[in-house]
Amino acid sequence: MHARQPHHFGSSRESDSQVMNRGVLSLLRTNPLLRRALHKGVDSSPPLRWVSVPEKIALYMFISVTFLSYPTYVLLSLDNLRPRVDNELNPEVQAQIDEIRAARQSHQ
Repeated sequence: MHARQPHHFGSSRESDSQVMNRGVLSLLRTNPLLRRALHKGVDSSPPLRWVSVPEKIALYMFISVTFLSYPTYVLLSLDNLRPRVDNELNPEVQAQIDEIRAARQSHQ
């Protein structure tokens, strides 16, 4: 027997299949289209280590703007989404405040 090498993430199909559950593996054995669909992402997108730094920054900015745009829009347009609350005091309370102000002005 050969010595077992340390596991490297995504290093071989055998190590990937050890991680997968038996139901998925048996389903993949019976349906080749599912087998192809499972590994399609690996073939179509390059690893991020081959992407240049400016491209990584642009990708980060794109994801950040995409995720923050909707909550920002909602927060900026809250006044349009809900009716405005009347910002006035009860007339009785306003009358009391006016009396207090008048009393202060008369004492000065």
